[in-house]
Amino acid sequence: MALRLGDVAPNFQAQSTFGAINFYDWLGDHWCMFCLRTGGLTPVCASEIVRTAELKNEFDKRKVKILAAGRVSANLLSFHAKEIQETQKVLINFPLLADESGSIASRYGMVSSGDEDQEPMCSLFIIAPDKTIKLITTYPPSTGRNFHEILRAIDSLQLTANYYVATPVDWEWGEDVFILPTLTEEAVAEKFPKGYEMMKPYMRVTPQPVLE
Repeated sequence: MALRLGDVAPNFQAQSTFGAINFYDWLGDHWCMFCLRTGGLTPVCASEIVRTAELKNEFDKRKVKILAAGRVSANLLSFHAKEIQETQKVLINFPLLADESGSIASRYGMVSSGDEDQEPMCSLFIIAPDKTIKLITTYPPSTGRNFHEILRAIDSLQLTANYYVATPVDWEWGEDVFILPTLTEEAVAEKFPKGYEMMKPYMRVTPQPVLE
């Protein structure tokens, strides 16, 4: 069964290019960006791995750990990591996880265990410290992601997890946000001392709170 937003991300144990990993123990109290492919590594996948490595400092600032998994062996992942590092001149500074049997992809609702004929796909999960899934995107293997959008979405998820706000379309860090319409006027006055503009009763705009 496919996972949905709010579901608890399944735990797993597997080998990686950084050694054996127990997901829950490895995650600790961090957020996680987990990129899970149902096939082997492709040029598009390699380009995403490179871009992720280049942006690792941005993920670190947000206390987001990175994990990528493919349906290949740990030895083959290590070989590909070395190839990527040699050709792209970038250090792969996060674990690549071996899901050779497809068991992790199956737990995450992407394939039936042992199904070798299913069309490959790549799903990305943003997982909160409480192990719940906050965002899911699924792309075909022919299309690479925009990692600026992923970081933007993480900023929104972390902000809205801590404050009673929602972020509008194309929102960027530092821009105004919406106060949740479920919040009473009394609660708004207490929680938003900077004030707000009421465009409509359900549309109250306020300066973005700052994460502590």
